[in-house]
Amino acid sequence: MPIYPEPPRLNVRRAPIAVGAFDAKDMLSRIGKAFARIKPGPALPKLASVEPEQKGERRITVEGEGLTSYVDVAYRAPEARHADFAPLVVLDAILSGASGLSLFGGGTTNASSRLYRALVDTELATDVSGSSVPTHDPYMYAISATVRQGQPMARSPPTAAGPRATPRLPPEPQPTSR
Repeated sequence: MPIYPEPPRLNVRRAPIAVGAFDAKDMLSRIGKAFARIKPGPALPKLASVEPEQKGERRITVEGEGLTSYVDVAYRAPEARHADFAPLVVLDAILSGASGLSLFGGGTTNASSRLYRALVDTELATDVSGSSVPTHDPYMYAISATVRQGQPMARSPPTAAGPRATPRLPPEPQPTSR
């Protein structure tokens, strides 16, 4: 038995969809009458996700067939409504180039970004990208790179980029001048 047998509110899964040639006012009236008898159930409790404390760095190596090597590095990132999210988006644009705020990013080139210049231009990698996704809960900021064939994983991106790609960030927020 479901925890919430009554619909808590009219949401996307229960939204009516009208298709075809019809009079909009008449259709809205008919939809209103059809759904008016459905009373909302109790409000859903607010859920708060709390991740366990991270006690150290974690590394995972997955090996398989093929010659292509990939490196993905992920860092904890704040949720979209957090004050640090906008600066993270700016940092991502500096490191990996501007992109859209969606699951799939944007369609712009990143050839002038710091990671591209430090890894692709120096032939350590064939591709590099960053990803900060706006989410309701804390998520992750990820940097991905395709290692150029013949490059050892010990020099793999983005580790090999080191200080060449890392922006000089102040330790504390700086006051803005007006």
